[in-house]
Amino acid sequence: MGGPIVKDKAFFFVDQEGIRLLIPTNTQARIPSPEFENATIANLQNLGLNASVPFYNNIFNLYNNASGASRAKPLIDCGSAGITDLPAGDPCVLAFRSTVGQHTDQWILASRLDFNLGSNDRLFIHGEMDCGHQGYFTDPISPLFNLVSNQPEEQGQIGWTHLLGNNKVNSFRGTLQYYSAIFSPPDMTKALQAFPSTLYFYDSSLTTLGGMDSIAPSGSNITQYQFVDDFSWIHGNHNLKFGLNFYRSDIGDYGFGYLSSGFLGFFQYLPGGSPLSAFYNGGFAPDSSSGDLLGKVFPTSLVQPFALYRLVFYAQDEWRIANNLHLTLALRADHSSNP
Repeated sequence: MGGPIVKDKAFFFVDQEGIRLLIPTNTQARIPSPEFENATIANLQNLGLNASVPFYNNIFNLYNNASGASRAKPLIDCGSAGITDLPAGDPCVLAFRSTVGQHTDQWILASRLDFNLGSNDRLFIHGEMDCGHQGYFTDPISPLFNLVSNQPEEQGQIGWTHLLGNNKVNSFRGTLQYYSAIFSPPDMTKALQAFPSTLYFYDSSLTTLGGMDSIAPSGSNITQYQFVDDFSWIHGNHNLKFGLNFYRSDIGDYGFGYLSSGFLGFFQYLPGGSPLSAFYNGGFAPDSSSGDLLGKVFPTSLVQPFALYRLVFYAQDEWRIANNLHLTLALRADHSSNP
């Protein structure tokens, strides 16, 4: 919606728009079978690894409470996974089709004011507010492990054009913007309370537990501002132009959160082993063909500040030597900072 505020003097424009989506998923989720769970707990106790039992029970509870777990069907039998303690043909892994969804939405408000301040001056002011929520990753085991990003953005701009007589004009623009895109579970504290790391099976025999927590938080906060000024002067046969452009970004980089909550992987590195057998034996298979690996980093801070700027200057003379001959001399200098 837009129109005049004062006839021929002031005008307004405003725009509001939004979108709301429910993002569907369709993926195969793989969870441990009750037979495998019971046998694993018993095996840990036989190996004297009683301290690991609560940790394993928590894993099994998360898998068993997944939406759709009640309709899971056998997928991998224990024999093919290298686990011979269970009867032949007993399933170790069940599978079901997960179709849980997650919402994404965005809301934008933009506005502009234009003013004719007189015969020599024009001014405009522009502002925008953007509130967005991105559903980046939907976890089939628990919504606690979804990866989402709240992405607020705000910006403003002011522009002033001033005529100096009949042969000179100056144009100035100043802008400011703030933007944030941090990717993290809906509640990182609750996610890590539910499971303190990310559990990954290198053969995908079981669905990853903990979603994408190992890379969270990630993303950045950015504040940007810019000043641009252009001056034009027609002097005889010369059209002179000068300009200055300064741009700066202040960035809060969250990339240092990678692996801050750890990454626990069960893998196979010799023929005959399997990640499931390593998991079954508390992290290391008796035949030394498979095992586990925990990777974790300890950053001094999850976010680090960076700043960079760019400064540009130009000067130009377009000389009309004759009606059919123009000569242009231009000089431009750019300096980009080292962040």
